[in-house]
Amino acid sequence: LHAGLGCRVGRVELGAATEHARASGAGGTGWLPTVKWAASMGDGVSIGASLTPQWQARARPRYQATAAVGLLTWSATERLAIHVNAGHALVHRGPDERLLGLSAEWTSPAGWSAVIERDVAGDAHHLRAGLRFAVAEHWSIDFSRAHRLSGPGTSGWTFGVTRLLQR
Repeated sequence: LHAGLGCRVGRVELGAATEHARASGAGGTGWLPTVKWAASMGDGVSIGASLTPQWQARARPRYQATAAVGLLTWSATERLAIHVNAGHALVHRGPDERLLGLSAEWTSPAGWSAVIERDVAGDAHHLRAGLRFAVAEHWSIDFSRAHRLSGPGTSGWTFGVTRLLQR
């Protein structure tokens, strides 16, 4: 389960989220504040950076890591965007983990979108495919399937509901 809020202040997005994961009978609740910056470089290219510290509720110490990621987006056409990210999870009391991702996102004329993503987090490799539907003004529903290709972790489904709040 994941719940979060975010707001934009100029080119900076501030976010806060909490999530509860349950795998193999073990559960965990975490907190994830995020600071993300992005800027257009022209010709359909945008760059950015994201910092996300991570805390775990029932762990000692609670602080677990900070993900530091560089972001690049190329809008190849009006409907097709290619996203690349690369960085590290700076793990507290453990070896750092590499973070890599490449995705393609296509938006249909009807307003729904599809994404396919290949990502690496440490030794875990996943392939994800998903769909997003605009069900009403400012409301969307997402679902996706992440398939573990190799390394630790599991395959799984994700379902989400998003409400865009306007000022």
